[in-house]
Amino acid sequence: MVPGDLDLMLEAWAKAAEALTPAPQALLDLGVRADPIDGKLRQFTGVAEGAQERFFVPGPLEHRLAELVELESGIDKAMESDAAMHFDLRPDNMIVGASQAWICDWNWVQVHSPWFDTACFLVAAHGDGHDADALFWAHPTAAGVAPDQLDTALASITGYYLGESALPPIPDVSLPPPPPTLERPRSGRLARPAARMVTIW
Repeated sequence: MVPGDLDLMLEAWAKAAEALTPAPQALLDLGVRADPIDGKLRQFTGVAEGAQERFFVPGPLEHRLAELVELESGIDKAMESDAAMHFDLRPDNMIVGASQAWICDWNWVQVHSPWFDTACFLVAAHGDGHDADALFWAHPTAAGVAPDQLDTALASITGYYLGESALPPIPDVSLPPPPPTLERPRSGRLARPAARMVTIW
């Protein structure tokens, strides 16, 4: 992800988030709402409670399960907002032109905190070597966000990618297994930078 494209994508999201705060009545009339946060964003908790199988956790996180569970416990409060969010914001859900970017794939739009999308998006930027911390706090959606809320989001995001990357492929949907010289599909690619973010960011 080159810096120019990254700037355009972050700018597009800033404009979209502003237009979605508060959530437009037209979206609410269509049934867009604040659905409960499910176990997908509490995967460390699932492991701790025995509700799901243990998945691979990088060395720096190996003995921090209790801390990660505690962080995840704040995800409902952290996500509270009167704004609408994309809930799947990542570079491959954007189209980048010469001077503008467009956001697509709005299948999961809900009434939650837009800054969570910013943090999710910056997982990929962090993996490409960009300063995710500086980019997050400089983004308009970060206004009013407390550092401990970001910690909670990063724990939930990390658990999501690590947990999902351990699942078997979905028949007729998932990409076929890559050759040994290539990286794993998306969840696997993002799991490592997500884990680095929660330990370093």
